[in-house]
Amino acid sequence: MDRKQAIMILLIICFLTIGIASFVYLFLTTLEVREIEMDLKVIPDRFGVTVDTDKIWFGGLKPGTSSTRIIIINNEFEFPIKVIFTPSGDLAEIVSIESRIYIDPGMNQQVRIAANVPPDMPMGNYTGILTVVFKKRIGS
Repeated sequence: MDRKQAIMILLIICFLTIGIASFVYLFLTTLEVREIEMDLKVIPDRFGVTVDTDKIWFGGLKPGTSSTRIIIINNEFEFPIKVIFTPSGDLAEIVSIESRIYIDPGMNQQVRIAANVPPDMPMGNYTGILTVVFKKRIGS
């Protein structure tokens, strides 16, 4: 076997190892994925509050104001979990939330989700999705 063939075999082994490790990390550590709808109305002169629990309702807000909602995440597993939050849609740029949290077995954690309406945001209805991924915590 010449040097080029040996290097090719080593590269193939490296790529296979990286691929298998990525598969295990991305797919076998994921426990659950949930999508939670989010809703916000930008209105000119008054505030509106919605307390329904079917989605994350930020209510009606004037430009330049904000609204915060709290969700509670429970870890009912017998091992630590990592929870990853990703907002998308119309509200992706104005919603602020920790990108990930870690929760020990049997514990829960409050998570604050804030919608900060820019002063120049046009009036209207805005929606989005908060994707919540629950993973086994492996390392940090």
